[in-house]
Amino acid sequence: FAIGGYETEEHPLQGVERMLEGIALLKERVPDLKILSSGLSYLGYAAPYVAADYIAQGKFDLAGFGRTVLAYPDFAKDILNGNWDAAKLCLCCSKCTELMRAGGTPGCIIKDKEVYAPLYKEFCARK
Repeated sequence: FAIGGYETEEHPLQGVERMLEGIALLKERVPDLKILSSGLSYLGYAAPYVAADYIAQGKFDLAGFGRTVLAYPDFAKDILNGNWDAAKLCLCCSKCTELMRAGGTPGCIIKDKEVYAPLYKEFCARK
């Protein structure tokens, strides 16, 4: 997450780098294994480019975008059509994860507030 949540032991970019390089090392050691990377949402606007570069270098086979898709459901289609909108990307506030961990259905509290803000209030605001 970029804001909120809890105190991290490392900067989120260090975590993303550690994960991507760990995945690349696994792919190097087991090249026939098909690997899907995740953890790219934090990179925001750069995420599709980083994913494409890692895939082009053979460091993983597919890029997964979990939180990004909650905030921007047409992300993959728009990327493939070359008309994606960075303003629709996940803000990395981690409210979707907070909602999921509290037992609610995860979704983007910010971008789809009509649906998920009431759920967030029900499941998370009562702490």
